[in-house]
Amino acid sequence: MVFRRYGMKSSRREAAPVWQVFLGTQKATGEPQGIVFQSEHARLSGQIAADLRPDIFGELPDDVLAAISGHDAGWQRADEDMLATPKPFPRVPGEQANEYWRESVRMAEERSALAGVVVSRHFCALATSDESHRSFREREEPRREALESVLGIPTKDLDRYTSAIGFCDVVSLYLCSGAADPVLIPLAHPALASAALAQKVVLEWIEGQPRFSLPVMRPGAVVSAITARPGDVLSWRF
Repeated sequence: MVFRRYGMKSSRREAAPVWQVFLGTQKATGEPQGIVFQSEHARLSGQIAADLRPDIFGELPDDVLAAISGHDAGWQRADEDMLATPKPFPRVPGEQANEYWRESVRMAEERSALAGVVVSRHFCALATSDESHRSFREREEPRREALESVLGIPTKDLDRYTSAIGFCDVVSLYLCSGAADPVLIPLAHPALASAALAQKVVLEWIEGQPRFSLPVMRPGAVVSAITARPGDVLSWRF
């Protein structure tokens, strides 16, 4: 689950790395004022992907959009169980999170092999920065690479689908958290080393709505999410 902080105010003038700002909201002390399930955050990611300008990551097939929208489906039962004692997902032990990642990949593969590959790539990217996810990566990467070899989809396309899921994921997390600081986001999967060389955009708040420093979303795009507690409808217009 993602902890949401209401009424946050920006403490920065310059944009900070998006993961740094997001993780700061999840480490804040005290009870969260809101909780967003991982599955709902993923659904928001899918809305963002569907409203991206095609020149950002190219056209995204329906199976890729479905993968982005459902990439955290394996967390649903865990989030429901944690409602009594809420815990933001960055504090869930790696070995425990690995189980939810595997289930998310399995559920994506029910849609298609491509959807499963995209979700697998996403979690393998996240696993590179945390030693507790080594067992996931060591098991999953060879399995996925074998699937990729028979998919018939060029690696450059799989790479841009991976960039799209990583970008949409972190934008959604930022929005769900209630963060107000301006952030710097790579037009790439932020967990991959290649993100350091990728073009960056700033996301900040202008008159209460999120705005990118470059045209990223289709004009007038509206996305929304629902908190599991207290049941608010969150909506943003780009």
